[in-house]
Amino acid sequence: MSVQFSYKCACCDKIHYGLPDVTYSAPAYYFMIPEEEREERVALDTDLCIMDDEHFFVRCVLEIPILGQEQPFGFGIWSTLSEENFELYKDTFHDDVQSHLGPFFGWFSSNVVGFEDTLNLPCDVDLRDHGDRPLVYLHDGDHPLVAAQRNGITVDQALGLAEPVIKAMGHH
Repeated sequence: MSVQFSYKCACCDKIHYGLPDVTYSAPAYYFMIPEEEREERVALDTDLCIMDDEHFFVRCVLEIPILGQEQPFGFGIWSTLSEENFELYKDTFHDDVQSHLGPFFGWFSSNVVGFEDTLNLPCDVDLRDHGDRPLVYLHDGDHPLVAAQRNGITVDQALGLAEPVIKAMGHH
């Protein structure tokens, strides 16, 4: 049986349906650079990031199935790409069709709330069409995030992951 999630947003007082994605505004490495050096060392927008002209990152979506639900739980995360693949992605960013270009190898570049040590997990970045952000598929391994992506999580686990985001919506 599928459950319809809804919550009242503290900032707009409207009812939202579904669970919000957990999103990260920058790769974890961005926050390791001293704040006073970021403007000079980092080019960052909502989808692309270049650090020190040698580290290349793209914004992606990691989907975790929720057991018994149609909609997966989403994380807006970052992955590395090689410079060559990053340039190809950037050059075709506004093309309606990109799915034939990948998948590309990457290193997971976000610290995912609710999971420990998620940095540098090997992954595939699978480009999608129509401007949708790429999907990330973690490589096989014994990490709990890999298990979650392969086997799914319970509704209660999904609610636990979404709770900090829902609470934070009240603090805009």
